[in-house]
This record gives sequence, C-alpha cells and structure tokens, in this order.
Amino acid sequence: MFVEDDEEVSPAIEFCLQKEGYAVLVVRNEEDALNNLRSEGIPIKLILLNQHMHSDEALLAGRRIRAGAELDPSVPLVVLPFEYEAAMEGTDQSVGDNDYKTYIADTDQLTSLIKRLIPINKQD
Repeated sequence: MFVEDDEEVSPAIEFCLQKEGYAVLVVRNEEDALNNLRSEGIPIKLILLNQHMHSDEALLAGRRIRAGAELDPSVPLVVLPFEYEAAMEGTDQSVGDNDYKTYIADTDQLTSLIKRLIPINKQD
C-alpha cells in the first residue's frame, strides 16, 4: 500500500514498484487507507507512506493504519520523510521493529529497501 497525498508523485513511484513486480494500491491519506483495508480485505505486505507532514507524525500515521486495519505487526512500514537534512539523503534508518525511514536519493534506493523487506518470488 502506498499512502501518497501528492498526485504528481504517486504515478512515478507506483510505476517504479510495479516494474519490479509489486502490486501497488495507492491511497491519498490515513483515512483512505483504513477505509480501503477495512472494506476490501486486500492483503497488504508493506505500507509505504509519503505525506506532507513531519516524519514522526507520518510514522505514527503508518502505525495507526497497521493497527487500525488489524494488519500483522510484522508488516513493514516505510516512511519517506518530507523534510530532512541533506546529510541524510541516500540513507535508510530503522526506527522500530519493522519501521523504517528512507531518505531517498533515487528510486533505486527505495526499491532496494523494499526488495530486502518483501522479496518478490519471480516464480509466482
């Protein structure tokens, strides 16, 4: 699940992830995420969250989505911080058991992290 409030950004990241073999459900915010998960019963293997808010607030929103949709706590949460220091660019930071902040320099970094968290089985 990709939670993205910028309609200009979501198609690029969605395309990048689909190209790697991932199915992507794009929603606009926490409320949309919860509504979709509760009504559709879609199996979610990862929450990717890119919202225009402080990264700690985004992390909490992602945790609320995971808990509110009664997803397994092992489902990874990846937050793309909206603002950060230049020195952080290109790094990934573990901020909990299955929670990460990635300060992406490019989409290759993002897909590399996601592949580590939820490998694609090419035989499916």
